[in-house]
Amino acid sequence: MEIEFHLLAQDGSPLSDGVQAYSLQVLNQLEPVFGELIEGLRGFVELEGGNSEYGPGQCEVNLRHVDALQAADQAARFKYAARELARRRDAIATFMAKPFGDQAGNSMHLHLSLWRDHEPVFGPDGGAENALMRQAVGGILRHLPGIVLYGAPTVNS
Repeated sequence: MEIEFHLLAQDGSPLSDGVQAYSLQVLNQLEPVFGELIEGLRGFVELEGGNSEYGPGQCEVNLRHVDALQAADQAARFKYAARELARRRDAIATFMAKPFGDQAGNSMHLHLSLWRDHEPVFGPDGGAENALMRQAVGGILRHLPGIVLYGAPTVNS
């Protein structure tokens, strides 16, 4: 999972300015909040990394690949802990989809993989798409309206 969020000051303004993704300079502007958030989460969730994102004060954290139930638990724990760790630094972590109308919004990207017999099903099969991959993608598309109900439950989603 890739989870995007904004780090804000108590007045609601972004903790960094400018529009740059993957910027070390922006990460410096987000200190000490972002660094303490990353360090404080170690052992509580399995992080692969974190970086600045496109919008002012916008960040992204990548959670380690785990099974579906663990991934859901880790995402919930991450959001709870990020809000709390930011609060301890007199900042706000918001996961609102569009906190600023004229800036980039937040989302969560969910990466999926399907394996059978220790081989990835979404890989090439003799140069052609395989039937199981097509069925998996078809199932996701068929159930997408129901998935969106849980994945985007609010008006802001």
